[in-house]
Amino acid sequence: MGKTRLEEDDYEGAANKRYTFFVIDGSSAMFETSKPGEESEFKTALKLILDEMVRVCCSRSLNNHIGVIVTGTKNSETEGIENSTILVPMGVLGQEEVNTIKEIIDEEGLLSAVTNITGGYHESDLSNVLNYCKRVFASCPNTRHQSVIYLTNNRNPFGRDDFWESSYFNRTKTAVKKIIGLGQRKTLGEFSVIILPEDVYKPQEKEEKKKEPWYHLDTEVFSTECDAAARIRQKITAQRSHATLTVNVGPGVTFDVSVFSVVMEAKPLDHSQKYTSDTEEKIVKTAGYVTKNAKLEVEEGVGGDYQTQGTSASVDETERTLQKCKLIQEEAVRNRRELKKSIVLGGEKIILDGEQFSFMNKLESKGVDVIGFVPMSRVDREVALSSKIIQPNDQTTLGSTNMYRALLDRCWARQQAMVAKYQSGAGQKMRIVALVPFKKDMTLIEPSNLGEDGEEMEDKKPDLLRLEQQRAQVDSSEWLHEGFMLVGLPFREELRDDFRRFEEQQTALTEESTKREVDAMKQFVKKSIRGYNPSFYENPRLLSERSALCLAATGEELIERKDTVEPYYQIPNRRQRVGAQIERIVETFALNEDRKRKIDDDGGSSDIMDFQEPWSEGAPSERVRAEWLERLVLTTTKPTEETHRCAIILDKYRAATYHHGTKHSLFEIGHVVNLYGVRDESQFKTEVTGISETYDVVILTLTTGCFETTPRSFRIPFAGLKYYQIGINKYRLPYWKYGIISYERNFFLFGTSHGEEGDSGAGVFDKDSNFIGVAISKKTFKYRDIKKKPIEEQLWMRKVQKIERKGIQRNL
Repeated sequence: MGKTRLEEDDYEGAANKRYTFFVIDGSSAMFETSKPGEESEFKTALKLILDEMVRVCCSRSLNNHIGVIVTGTKNSETEGIENSTILVPMGVLGQEEVNTIKEIIDEEGLLSAVTNITGGYHESDLSNVLNYCKRVFASCPNTRHQSVIYLTNNRNPFGRDDFWESSYFNRTKTAVKKIIGLGQRKTLGEFSVIILPEDVYKPQEKEEKKKEPWYHLDTEVFSTECDAAARIRQKITAQRSHATLTVNVGPGVTFDVSVFSVVMEAKPLDHSQKYTSDTEEKIVKTAGYVTKNAKLEVEEGVGGDYQTQGTSASVDETERTLQKCKLIQEEAVRNRRELKKSIVLGGEKIILDGEQFSFMNKLESKGVDVIGFVPMSRVDREVALSSKIIQPNDQTTLGSTNMYRALLDRCWARQQAMVAKYQSGAGQKMRIVALVPFKKDMTLIEPSNLGEDGEEMEDKKPDLLRLEQQRAQVDSSEWLHEGFMLVGLPFREELRDDFRRFEEQQTALTEESTKREVDAMKQFVKKSIRGYNPSFYENPRLLSERSALCLAATGEELIERKDTVEPYYQIPNRRQRVGAQIERIVETFALNEDRKRKIDDDGGSSDIMDFQEPWSEGAPSERVRAEWLERLVLTTTKPTEETHRCAIILDKYRAATYHHGTKHSLFEIGHVVNLYGVRDESQFKTEVTGISETYDVVILTLTTGCFETTPRSFRIPFAGLKYYQIGINKYRLPYWKYGIISYERNFFLFGTSHGEEGDSGAGVFDKDSNFIGVAISKKTFKYRDIKKKPIEEQLWMRKVQKIERKGIQRNL
């Protein structure tokens, strides 16, 4: 949520230092491999630390301080820590510290390289190391969060099954309590244990966990919810709330909550910011306001002093500037308070001084005041899920957790959100927000039995679409947590009133979507739905920047540059999954190039000429489509005759049949022919209007009326196109075949389906029910030259050739 919704608190100041010590077990067992061919646990620990150091170095903040210690060593050059070696002293990380760890990892003989640094193995006391870390934390200024992460493969370093009786364990436990800082709310502390290798057995039953000594020092040591790298990132980050507020539900009904950020914006490095080379602190420029008279007095005073020194003066320009700033500092502070705000209203200039302006903007209503409840569906139409969440806080008001959970469970069951007034602090903006509940258990949602008027309704399940969306969100357990999400709502003054114009323009310029168009998109969306998890996607801009920084600092591309947000159609298996749906969209909305081509010489006709759109109200099923095509089949013989001859409807007024045979060969222009429906008892009166002996085709035109059922469109076929053939059998029933157009010869197309008696006159269609042609019986092929054909056939063939030539030119 941006600054326009809720105020963005800045926690990157100097008072937000985070200190982390990585402590590695230096025992000989850490240099052994649990499986042949795998790296040692010590090297795995170093890689985990290196990855985190690189991530910290590539961040925008300089508040993360990190140190690395190896325990169990002979060398102990640092005072106050025995039998342990500091690989990286506590401080802001840089190129030198990162390369120190990287060089150790790159050594072929890791054990010998570490021995040269540490002097070999010697037993050490972990409590001594933890006490040293505590002393370092205490000496560091502006500490906000302190953490110690211990990496080891030893499940019980205390040497006894009854470890709770061991003085070594008790000393370590006391040191851990000091690190955590129980009872000290100002500084948050963490102690974490990472057991290597990661796939080692981890007990899940509480009774089994209690038998493990590390569980008594770190209750999350056997967690399986995330890997070691994720746990490290969690532990070095302070779980700090933005604010602690009181939720006022009603008179005498209040509880306290803390506001946390679920996500934070990751920005590239600020290349315009300058830092000091030694401390890497930001160089901050400040400006003050002084009166003109005070400025002249200061300049004259400094200038006169400077001139009395003559040309031999030893005061340089920097000292002069510092002296001048010191003299005007008091005047600047005084005048800053007297700054005035002015605004012109109705031609009058209204001036407010600082106190008046502050009083006008002052609104003392810190907290969350509930206004009412609304259905969650009404909130989702206006805004998206916020990055802030509120959690109960029992430290200020006892019983807050119980009230919070009861309210959360009930709001989730009824799918209700709370509308409330929200202000995180006295000087912050006041906002209208919705507290949207979220829980991962979908079975807790109750069906709604009441209508809007309060009357009983039939039991119905929750909104299925919303339920599917929430099920997909369950996969995102890393960033979606149970609780009330903070969603900013607009005030009346913030609403735009010009969006209705867009709706009116869309209504005026376009027609309503047909059922067929909506169904095409429905199938595409259904095939494309997949869960979203932020861990699958990385910001390409930040990834590229961090990779370049690592390459410049270490000489090696430690972070691989890869695009994790590439579109689905660039991934072969995902593109293949929706291939059929994409083709249907292209065909439904006429996006293919063939439908867009226009033939100027033919008065705007195209190579796919629509006669009628039979599915204007929606795309039918395959069964309905097949039954519709069967209505196009007619016969030139009565249903009671023994022999049946097939004909096929072309458009509203014309039909076609074959010319060969003892009956059809006698047809002449103007001859009257009666046609009979195959699927029904319809009858049509036609006359012969065209005959082609060359193509074995007879064209029949209605004398009155029109055909109610027609083909969808006409399409020029090509070799490789799949087709469906519909004719009749000897029992006068529809008879289907299918195949592929194999090749073309002298403007005749040959298919792969086997020809049988009775196929003549059958209609041929593509998979989208576009009319391709009529099946005929042809044995000889003459008239190779167009000039030898009849004049009407010459005109038709030239038209077809012109269409094909333009299509080839466009493709080229």
